Amino acid sequence: MAVQTLTAAAYTPTATSTPDPDESAIVILLNRGLAETTDPLSQTIDARYQVVDASFPTNADGTPNTFRIDVRCECASAASCCTLERTFVVVTDAMKVDAAKIARQAPNTVTSLQVACFDHATQTGMMIASWDDMVAYFTSSINGFQLGARVVRLAGP
Repeated sequence: MAVQTLTAAAYTPTATSTPDPDESAIVILLNRGLAETTDPLSQTIDARYQVVDASFPTNADGTPNTFRIDVRCECASAASCCTLERTFVVVTDAMKVDAAKIARQAPNTVTSLQVACFDHATQTGMMIASWDDMVAYFTSSINGFQLGARVVRLAGP
């Protein structure tokens, strides 16, 4: 009688990006992340944030190289509290909630993340980070100190 062996290999699925990203789903995921990571005290005395758009603008050859997130900020008081840096941190924390789902929506050609901050309807500027750095941060390959040192601030619209 011959002995037969059966070998099983574990399959680990890898996240692949979507060629046609669902921007609406990204906005919903990010706003859900904001709801989970923003506490009522912060909303009451600091500001409320809402992701109003997510897009993948194309460059001259039609390739989407940028992942852009537009964020509306509303200060709780009359003060000007909607800083670019705070907006970037709040959105990054919200992205961490569903980072894998959001990353799967980004086309493979994306190289940068732009978080555009709007004080109500007026754009105040944006923060730009390498998409590779964002993914590395979400997977704990780099820490917040490293990501913070690599982010670029652009004031004005």
